[in-house]
Amino acid sequence: MFSLTTVEEISQLLKNLGPRKMAPRIIAIAVFLSFIALGLAKAQSTSDNVDVCELQRNPSAYNHKLITVRSHLTLAFEDFSLDPENCPRARGTGWVWLELGGDAGPQAMYCCGDHSRPKGVNLEVERISIPLKEDVYLKQMMRLLVAERDKAPTGKPCYGCRYFRVYATLTGRFFAGEPGGYGHMGCCSLLAIQEVSDVTAERTKIPIGGHFSCTHKTWFWPRAVTRQQIALQRSAMSGEDDWRIYSMKRVALEAIHSKTSEWSDEWSLEINEHWPGDQPFPIEADGTWDSEDRLISFSIKLQRPRELLKYAHKRFDIIWVPVKLTQDICTFED
Repeated sequence: MFSLTTVEEISQLLKNLGPRKMAPRIIAIAVFLSFIALGLAKAQSTSDNVDVCELQRNPSAYNHKLITVRSHLTLAFEDFSLDPENCPRARGTGWVWLELGGDAGPQAMYCCGDHSRPKGVNLEVERISIPLKEDVYLKQMMRLLVAERDKAPTGKPCYGCRYFRVYATLTGRFFAGEPGGYGHMGCCSLLAIQEVSDVTAERTKIPIGGHFSCTHKTWFWPRAVTRQQIALQRSAMSGEDDWRIYSMKRVALEAIHSKTSEWSDEWSLEINEHWPGDQPFPIEADGTWDSEDRLISFSIKLQRPRELLKYAHKRFDIIWVPVKLTQDICTFED
């Protein structure tokens, strides 16, 4: 391995050489340094091809390296990242955040800090300057990533209604983010993109344009505690149906199936509990589900009735019960 000679060392070396010996030695030194420079330039411009799953499993192995990786990408609020489709627990460990190099600036809004970048100044990460090749492939990738429908067929705001699933080959400098991370809330390791190539896209089921006819249904459950709910609470306390205490999703699925058979995609139901301002524990929950084409949607509300506390050991043992379910179904008009 060669170590570079500093400018001061070269100057001192030249001073120590006699007049007759200086010229040939200068030539030899120049040739020697040129080979080193060429070797460094080649090393800096050559990237390692990395499997995206391996990158997520073992980020520290690629820290500060110039790499090339191919993956499905996501761009949304608080999210610009690699989104591998066949990696186990892809969102659990090794999530890779993306930033464009050069002076392009961040492509997604996220927390925290000021992510603005002055024009004409390259992105700098851990004292490494990241350039960006701005060409037709980069422009194509960004156009495809942001193409979306603003409103669902029902007329409601349409979140995440992208027209394309975008895939690209990215070359950039990788930062493992240890200690600390990059991206939203320091979630991730980082790939600072220097070049984009081989951009492809698949059309999603989100309809472009069109006129729709929609129907809206709403179902309510009794607000007052019923004998059936008391029986369910007692059954849960006996351990027979304790999932009614812990699994909001299962309670919601049972409620939806009791009202309609026009829905079977159970895995994509999203449901979250929340605390009203005056409550020390969660007593309400809301769930939502939308079909891939946004032509069918459900929303459901659950509660933990306070009146059931006398049949439970403590507040967190109160079962979840459905309160309200809404359904929207839209069809294309001829």
